[in-house]
Parts: sequence; structure tokens; C-alpha cells
Amino acid sequence: MPSLRERRADVARESILTALTDALDGDGPARLTMSEIARRAGVSRRTLYRYFPDRAAVLAACRERVERRLGLSTEVATPEEIVANFAAASRQLERSPDLVRALTQAAVRAKKASRPAPRVEAIRAALVEVTDGLGPSEVDRAAGVIAHLCSGAGWLALTDEADLNPEQARRATAWAVGVLIEDLRRRSAEPHSNEV
Repeated sequence: MPSLRERRADVARESILTALTDALDGDGPARLTMSEIARRAGVSRRTLYRYFPDRAAVLAACRERVERRLGLSTEVATPEEIVANFAAASRQLERSPDLVRALTQAAVRAKKASRPAPRVEAIRAALVEVTDGLGPSEVDRAAGVIAHLCSGAGWLALTDEADLNPEQARRATAWAVGVLIEDLRRRSAEPHSNEV
């Protein structure tokens, strides 16, 4: 059983993330300073900084929490599972488009961490069977493009900027990822495949 201190820490952390999620869903990220996040969570700035060293860290934790809450998975073992995972995820994203938009904007503003997200790593691993004959930089580019297509930002671009409805956005993403995977598979099988 966790100690009282650990339980209090969990409650404080959860309060902070709940307040941030609610604020992002209602107001967006633009005016959310660390002071405002602490105020909304009912904690001191010192407490907020104890759990999250900066705005980027609290936004990253919030994004992870929302992804768990929506049931989004990074479990993809094959190229085909990438498309199936996105289809399921986009149906979940459709439930909270304003929150997805806010988290996407916040991530851009926070200049995300230097290490790739677990989702990108999972996609890279799932692509191994179709990228075995390709160079590492091409694999990195392919994983990055597919991860973007299958992301909240990609989904928002198709629904907001391309004016596709959610089902059209799902189908367009599935089609594009399928085309990329087949191209990777074909070029990986070619002798002396050159990087593009």
C-alpha cells in the first residue's frame, strides 16, 4: 500500500492534470501560464513545480493522460496494425476535438522533447518488416511521416484545413499510410534500393 505522502502526491498530480485538461478543453493553451495552472488546480506554484519542472513537462503529462483516457494505444506490431490503430484512435479523437486541438497547439508551442514519442518508436518498430532493405534515414523519415499522418495534428489538418468529415479523414489517412507502406515494402525488396 502506498504511503500517505505517495497518495497525497498522486492526488496533487491528478488535480493538476484534471485542471489543465479542463482548461485546455475550454480555453485552449494560449493563456495558460504555470501560475494559472496552479490556481485552477488549487495548489501553490511551488507544488506545481515539485511535480512538473516546466510548462512543457505538465503539457506532456496532460497529453499522456488524455491519450490513456481516450484509450489511444501505441501497441502496433505490424504495418497493418498502424492503420487499424489510427482508425480506432481517430474515433476516440472525434469525441474531444477541442481538447485534441488544444493539446496539439500546446505541444507545438512547448517545442516537444528531443526524444521521439513512444508512438513514433512503436511505428518504427512495426515498419521493420517492410523497411529491412532501406537505409536508416529513410526509415526515420517514413516513420515520422506515418506518425504525423496518424496523429491528432494530422487528423485536425484533414478535418479543419481540408474540410473532410471525420470518416473521410480516417479513410484518407488509411489510404495514404497504405500507399506508403506498400511503397516501402516494394523498395525494400528491390536490390540496391536507393534512398529518396
